[in-house]
Amino acid sequence: MTRAEDMLVDRRLLMVAPNPCTEYVHVKAEELVRNVVICDKTGAIIKVETVNEKSKFIDIGYLTPGSYILKIQNYDGEWSSQKITKL
Repeated sequence: MTRAEDMLVDRRLLMVAPNPCTEYVHVKAEELVRNVVICDKTGAIIKVETVNEKSKFIDIGYLTPGSYILKIQNYDGEWSSQKITKL
Protein backbone atom coordinates (compact mmCIF):
# COMPACT_ATOMS: atom_id res chain seq x y z
CA MET A 1 0.00 0.00 0.00
CA THR A 2 1.31 3.45 -0.86
CA ARG A 3 0.49 6.75 0.72
CA ALA A 4 1.10 10.40 -0.04
CA GLU A 5 2.98 12.47 2.51
CA ASP A 6 2.16 16.16 2.50
CA MET A 7 4.57 18.59 4.12
CA LEU A 8 4.02 22.24 4.85
CA VAL A 9 7.28 24.00 4.05
CA ASP A 10 7.39 27.76 4.61
CA ARG A 11 3.68 28.02 3.83
CA ARG A 12 4.12 26.19 0.51
CA LEU A 13 2.52 22.80 0.12
CA LEU A 14 4.87 20.10 -1.08
CA MET A 15 3.74 16.57 -1.91
CA VAL A 16 6.06 13.61 -2.40
CA ALA A 17 4.30 10.39 -3.40
CA PRO A 18 4.17 7.45 -3.46
CA ASN A 19 6.27 6.69 -0.43
CA PRO A 20 7.41 3.94 -0.26
CA CYS A 21 8.10 3.90 -4.00
CA THR A 22 9.37 1.51 -6.65
CA GLU A 23 9.95 3.07 -10.09
CA TYR A 24 9.28 6.77 -9.63
CA VAL A 25 8.49 9.46 -7.08
CA HIS A 26 6.14 12.34 -7.88
CA VAL A 27 7.14 15.76 -6.55
CA LYS A 28 4.40 18.37 -6.63
CA ALA A 29 4.53 21.89 -5.19
CA GLU A 30 2.51 25.09 -5.23
CA GLU A 31 5.57 26.96 -6.53
CA LEU A 32 8.11 26.07 -9.19
CA VAL A 33 10.69 23.53 -8.13
CA ARG A 34 14.18 24.32 -9.37
CA ASN A 35 16.13 21.18 -8.48
CA VAL A 36 15.63 17.76 -6.96
CA VAL A 37 18.61 15.97 -5.41
CA ILE A 38 18.60 12.35 -4.25
CA CYS A 39 21.13 11.41 -1.56
CA ASP A 40 21.87 8.07 0.06
CA LYS A 41 21.86 7.63 3.83
CA THR A 42 25.54 8.70 4.04
CA GLY A 43 24.71 12.00 2.33
CA ALA A 44 26.38 11.11 -0.96
CA ILE A 45 24.60 12.65 -3.95
CA ILE A 46 23.11 9.98 -6.21
CA LYS A 47 21.19 12.14 -8.66
CA VAL A 48 20.64 15.83 -9.43
CA GLU A 49 17.73 16.76 -11.66
CA THR A 50 16.77 20.24 -12.84
CA VAL A 51 12.98 20.41 -12.75
CA ASN A 52 11.72 23.96 -13.49
CA GLU A 53 8.12 22.82 -13.03
CA LYS A 54 5.51 22.56 -10.28
CA SER A 55 5.07 18.83 -10.84
CA LYS A 56 7.61 16.20 -11.91
CA PHE A 57 7.94 12.42 -11.89
CA ILE A 58 11.50 11.47 -10.90
CA ASP A 59 12.81 8.10 -12.11
CA ILE A 60 14.22 6.03 -9.24
CA GLY A 61 13.86 2.58 -10.81
CA TYR A 62 17.66 2.17 -10.99
CA LEU A 63 18.16 2.69 -7.23
CA THR A 64 18.73 -0.29 -4.98
CA PRO A 65 16.08 -0.82 -2.28
CA GLY A 66 16.66 1.29 0.82
CA SER A 67 16.23 4.72 2.35
CA TYR A 68 17.13 7.94 0.56
CA ILE A 69 16.80 11.66 1.17
CA LEU A 70 15.00 13.69 -1.48
CA LYS A 71 16.12 17.35 -1.35
CA ILE A 72 13.95 19.86 -3.15
CA GLN A 73 15.00 23.43 -4.00
CA ASN A 74 12.55 26.15 -4.92
CA TYR A 75 13.28 29.27 -6.96
CA ASP A 76 13.94 31.31 -3.81
CA GLY A 77 16.90 29.00 -3.16
CA GLU A 78 15.20 27.40 -0.14
CA TRP A 79 15.63 23.67 0.40
CA SER A 80 13.34 21.11 1.97
CA SER A 81 13.98 17.43 2.41
CA GLN A 82 11.90 14.29 2.62
CA LYS A 83 12.95 10.74 3.44
CA ILE A 84 11.81 8.24 0.81
CA THR A 85 11.93 4.47 0.84
CA LYS A 86 12.72 2.57 -2.36
CA LEU A 87 11.22 -0.93 -2.38
